[in-house]
Amino acid sequence: MDDQNPRSLLVEDDGLIRMDLAIMLEEMGYSLTEASSADQALELLNESNGFELLVTDIDMPGAMNGLALAVAVRDRLPQCQILIVSGGRPPRPDEMPAGSRFLPKPVTSSALEETIRALNAA
Repeated sequence: MDDQNPRSLLVEDDGLIRMDLAIMLEEMGYSLTEASSADQALELLNESNGFELLVTDIDMPGAMNGLALAVAVRDRLPQCQILIVSGGRPPRPDEMPAGSRFLPKPVTSSALEETIRALNAA
């Protein structure tokens, strides 16, 4: 892992979707840590020095969903950019942490890049 690349935490329970998103993020220059649940993501957060970007699905197995994870990450890492993805209904603005963005599935690399660029510009 290259310490010069921004660090991203990718949280997605569907292995194929996680693999596709991982490839896109790595092509954008992110060093990547992957989790298949919010519970696993919290463990990784506790073991790390932080992340510059969180990309999380909403609906996942475990004690918390992606929206609750996003709120927890915002509380712990206020400077972390947060991107929430879902193939279901978009979350209401009041369900998302301040400054986060939503991207509907299926995610394309151009939409991912554009949304992350918008997050970084905000």
